[in-house]
Amino acid sequence: MSDIHSHLPTTPIPHIFRSHETGELYTNCIECFRSLLDSETEYLIEKAFRTYPGFAISDTVFEYAICMSCAEEITKSLSRESRTRLEQYFSSGINLQERMKWTEEENIDFGKWVATCAIKGTRVEGLTEYQVVAHCKGDQLILSVFPYLIGEEALNEMGELLSNETLEIFDDFGGRHFGLPPEFSDKLRPRFMPVL
Repeated sequence: MSDIHSHLPTTPIPHIFRSHETGELYTNCIECFRSLLDSETEYLIEKAFRTYPGFAISDTVFEYAICMSCAEEITKSLSRESRTRLEQYFSSGINLQERMKWTEEENIDFGKWVATCAIKGTRVEGLTEYQVVAHCKGDQLILSVFPYLIGEEALNEMGELLSNETLEIFDDFGGRHFGLPPEFSDKLRPRFMPVL
């Protein structure tokens, strides 16, 4: 995978993709605990936020980093139906060509990638719930289709595409890592749903 991404621009991992608790880089995979700051390790970071209209504050609902190997294992475990529906949803909703063109600009502005919902185009300032996902290697953020932001409307639509089997896998992941019992998962806003 390193060769595939070697030509893509990188930038030091910005604050939004650092730990809410410490402000530091994530150091270990949430699943297998391998070190993430090895320069050869590729991984994903996902964070979910809730904002409050009229106030300049936000809560981090959940956050984690997961190595690419573990992320791929989870993706493989999802039902075929869910994987197919999500792939179709993303391919029809995200303008891949536009995002890849951003990587070729002379003065790359990282903020473009997370300024709006990648599916609906809603500006982040207009969202009360959203999730951000980044692809990183060592202490660098890789700019490609990633990073991206998904707002509440798109998250709700994605949730409707998931099979019960897939929802159970996500509930299990949330329970193991965040102590969330399955019966409370539908009360969490945003609902725990990794955007892998």
